[in-house]
Amino acid sequence: MGPSSSCRGSRTGCSRSHGERKALRTLKWVVRIGTSALILGALVRVVGWERIAGALSGIDPRWILLFYGLSLVTRTIHALQMTQVLRSVSVDVGPIRVFLANSLAILYSLVTPGDMIASAAKWGDLSAASGKRSVVLNAMIYNRLTLLLVSLVIGSVALFWENPFFDSRLHMAIAFSALAVALLTFAIFSSHASSYVGVVLAGIAARLPPGIGSRVDMVATSLRLFQEMPTRRHATVLAIATLGSLTSAIGMYIATLALEVEIPFGVILWTQPALLIARQLPITISNLGIREGLLIYVFGLYGVPSELAFSVGILSFSGLILVAIVGLFYQLALVLGWATWSNREVG
Repeated sequence: MGPSSSCRGSRTGCSRSHGERKALRTLKWVVRIGTSALILGALVRVVGWERIAGALSGIDPRWILLFYGLSLVTRTIHALQMTQVLRSVSVDVGPIRVFLANSLAILYSLVTPGDMIASAAKWGDLSAASGKRSVVLNAMIYNRLTLLLVSLVIGSVALFWENPFFDSRLHMAIAFSALAVALLTFAIFSSHASSYVGVVLAGIAARLPPGIGSRVDMVATSLRLFQEMPTRRHATVLAIATLGSLTSAIGMYIATLALEVEIPFGVILWTQPALLIARQLPITISNLGIREGLLIYVFGLYGVPSELAFSVGILSFSGLILVAIVGLFYQLALVLGWATWSNREVG
């Protein structure tokens, strides 16, 4: 007997189950908002609001404009990457539409816990533009995996050259990690090896708890879809992802210059994947507080005052708000009927 039959036999039970799930989602949302406020409040209390305000108020507006410009350039590169991924599986969605969908996802990530609802908003928008829900979902997974692996490769190499811990054994561990990530990246994106990686992931998924195993299985399914993609297509996507990661790092470096923070660029490069991984953990809203705490620790290794490191995190967060404003206008345009889900009207 399927789920629908069970619901017909016990509507009260189904309603209660739906209500419990909704209540659980609300509880998670409240807990994460509370966690965000507690972590951010604790950091502000330790660092000192007056010191933070003094650091932010002294920024030259020209640096802020340059930082925001680079934020938009980075998001444009990410949109071009996703467009390339979609076109590789015959999904013709323009880069403007992808940029708007990404902006919508960032908007939802600022007001909802975790990335699930934000990803669903992006998936719904791109699916409406193409009519290919499963293909778009697989493309999103492949695209996110590409961003993560490229960032890890760049970050591992940067950490090898700019290691603040001065431990030769750590240097060797980092070198082997960088090599392992590079080989994994090659295995995943090589048309000859990716099929074996997919089989291995599927086997791992079968032995994991359902909640985790289903996610691993989704990655394996995505790899199976893209394993026939020509090598030059993989290379193009990886090149765009590399450009996007470097542009994002340059943006954060501009934020440090705006606050007159002296930090090696290599530190920014290996901090980026750490922030990206932390963002996957649904602890706070849009990594708020986690990002600032991590920057205070890392920059503190180089003698940077905590208020300046905290301010770099807040400036980075404001770049997300800028893109979210684009998503807000897009959402309003959809609600008011000024734009539609049709690919002809948008992008």
